[in-house]
Amino acid sequence: MDDLNASQLNRRIQFRRDVGTEDDGLRRVPDWQDLGGPVYARRRDISDQEKILAGMKTNILIVRFIVRSSTLTRDVLHWDRVVHEGDIFDITGIKEVPPGRAFIEFTAKMDPFS
Repeated sequence: MDDLNASQLNRRIQFRRDVGTEDDGLRRVPDWQDLGGPVYARRRDISDQEKILAGMKTNILIVRFIVRSSTLTRDVLHWDRVVHEGDIFDITGIKEVPPGRAFIEFTAKMDPFS
């Protein structure tokens, strides 16, 4: 991976967490709330070739967002979401980039046909 610098974190994303409850029928009633404030990120869309090689459906948009490691970003969980430019992404992976450094990568997917 190329070296990251502050100028590459040129997008704003918002993390969201479901703080919903169960209704009387014991069904989950989702209530997505912002988790902290917006943070700067770098966005990289996964190429179609990379998805095909991984055996994935190509109609699903998969993105990697890289953010600075902070108390907020280290608190983000796999079941949280990322919002970027009005699009909602489900988080599918979280890792340090590169390991031991000051950045975290969130892999997330958006299925436009769901």
